[in-house]
Amino acid sequence: MRCVYVAEDLIDAHLVCDRLCDDGIPAEIHGADLTGSFGLLPGYVSVWVPEMQSIDADHVLELFRPAELEASLGVDLAIPDGAAPA
Repeated sequence: MRCVYVAEDLIDAHLVCDRLCDDGIPAEIHGADLTGSFGLLPGYVSVWVPEMQSIDADHVLELFRPAELEASLGVDLAIPDGAAPA
């Protein structure tokens, strides 16, 4: 197993793990149990994949950058003021 991503928090780790699994790469979250003890501190949660699929995972993660994608497309994905669902 090889660490391919160190998450900012548990939610971030799940997003990355789910993305890798959607592409057929088995992924595991390590350190999720530490967030209960230490709160949502960065750097304790990571995503791991089998060594043989780590290069594929790196390629998937290069393409999976929502903030950079939003900026490169020039699209604002934020909900406009007053348009939030009731």
